[in-house]
Amino acid sequence: MEGISTKSTPDERNNGIKSGYASVNRLNMYYEIHGTGRSLVLFHGALTTIDTSFGKFIPFFAKTRQVIAVK
Repeated sequence: MEGISTKSTPDERNNGIKSGYASVNRLNMYYEIHGTGRSLVLFHGALTTIDTSFGKFIPFFAKTRQVIAVK
């Protein structure tokens, strides 16, 4: 895709969760990828974080889905 590039590194301290930054039209967006399977993309609302919005739900969904959480 034009205008998008990513840098991802698995973080062994976080149980293999992949995280990194995607460059989208000169904006560096942080993301995390949990699990495998059909993708489920989560966008948090204003004044929250991935953890405060979805921290309790990501492990459940990641059992059967690839959860992509964007900050």
